[in-house]
Amino acid sequence: MKSLKLKKLIAASLVTLVAMTTTFSEQASAAWREAGNGSWNYTNDENSLARGWNSIDNNWYFFDSNGTMKTGWFLDGSSWYYLDESGAMKTGWVNTNGSWYYMGASGSMQTGWINDNGTWYYSQTSGAMKTGWLNDNGTWYYLNPTGPMQTGWINDNGTWYYANSIGVMQKGLVEINNKTYYLNDSGVMQTGNVTVNGQTYTFGANGEKITSNENSTNTNSNNASSTDSNTNNSSTSSAGGSGGSGGSGGGSGSSSKDKDKDKDKDDSVSYKKVFGTWKIARYIPSNIDADESLKSKISIVVGEDVTIKEDNIKASIYSFDEPVFKAETLSASDFKDTWNETFENIGIKGDSVDYITIYKNKNSNTKVYVLFDKNGKVYTIAKGYVFQLKKIK
Repeated sequence: MKSLKLKKLIAASLVTLVAMTTTFSEQASAAWREAGNGSWNYTNDENSLARGWNSIDNNWYFFDSNGTMKTGWFLDGSSWYYLDESGAMKTGWVNTNGSWYYMGASGSMQTGWINDNGTWYYSQTSGAMKTGWLNDNGTWYYLNPTGPMQTGWINDNGTWYYANSIGVMQKGLVEINNKTYYLNDSGVMQTGNVTVNGQTYTFGANGEKITSNENSTNTNSNNASSTDSNTNNSSTSSAGGSGGSGGSGGGSGSSSKDKDKDKDKDDSVSYKKVFGTWKIARYIPSNIDADESLKSKISIVVGEDVTIKEDNIKASIYSFDEPVFKAETLSASDFKDTWNETFENIGIKGDSVDYITIYKNKNSNTKVYVLFDKNGKVYTIAKGYVFQLKKIK
């Protein structure tokens, strides 16, 4: 009897051992398996083939409908991904066939402007990183041979160019470290004698302005003489007014006012209130139709300084000489008709603003707008984007 019980106990133990071995075998099957054609698949905990995206050992893999692991470039919907030879999804920079691509944190390939830890790169529509000169919506940038966008002086095959703090290639007269340079319409730094708006300047071999030539001095002297003459005429008119020739004196005053109206439409609003250095304090989302291609630059623009003078404007997006100003008062209803937006949504207080339009020059339709509300807050609209300004000096 004891022998029979012992035999039954041993038999039960064997059954348990076989069952445990089978279970362990099945659990072990939740692993990588190499298919006959050299491809790989993965069996999950339910002992079925993995399909679609799967996170395995902290890496993402993609398996097609047959359970086959994908490698290389892979299009999922409208986004491209890159899976290395092991099948793991890549993020960050990837070099394939001699070209660099940038994959975002989610693994999708990025195009356009890319900010990688504070350094700007540009990827073309194919995703390949761009180097050299880039024309982005009419604005030129330079990306060095390793990809980063350049600012400051740029030596391209012995020719000097200059890009401002957000990488925009500069043209015309520019002031850099209290020295004046001239960059032609192609952005190339000029030397020797250069005539700008009728005035001739001399630039040394290093591009720095040396002095105006004699003709410019003579021109300025003639202008000064003309000013003296106008001053004398004004004094004569005033004297005539005192002697009873009030019409003559009034005529002189009216002519001066008409001249000012070329830049100042509304006598009660002076365009000169925009002069000074301003900081672009913050971006204000709005319903105004904006240039979507510039949206990626908002974060760069905020915090930048803008200096507005009578004869030039130097800003992050705009930098030009001989601007033209027009000042007027704009009501809330006129603003809404013009911009399809309300004062309230932007944060403007009052029922009207002092509205300054700044044209790039007299022959250009490129313009920005500066608005002063009744509480002293100042806003600007550029390319449809609204920013609040704070005056520095």
